[in-house]
Amino acid sequence: MNDDYRNATADDLLPKERNFNDSYYYPCPMTDPSKKQLPHQLQQQQQQQQQQQLFTCALCGKKYTWMYSLRRHQLQCGDKEARNKCHFCARKFYRRDRLKEHLLAHHPDLI
Repeated sequence: MNDDYRNATADDLLPKERNFNDSYYYPCPMTDPSKKQLPHQLQQQQQQQQQQQLFTCALCGKKYTWMYSLRRHQLQCGDKEARNKCHFCARKFYRRDRLKEHLLAHHPDLI
């Protein structure tokens, strides 16, 4: 075994002085000066990652980052009828949260 301390000299047993360019000081490739990338390269990588994660509506082609947003959009995209109706006027809404906003804005005294 090479790490046998009985055969080592006194200099080998002393802690070695570290250089600031050692990977010990820069464990992350983002902060390592030898592996640092230019800002435009980082921006391109982030854009590519974001483009890969987009969810697209099959009906209109609109793109969303989150699947939840796409599903919410699909409720109002196409020939679907609005299911949430205001009890005080004739307005209809696809989303229940939009109905609540309408009630608070237009009918606060009736709630």
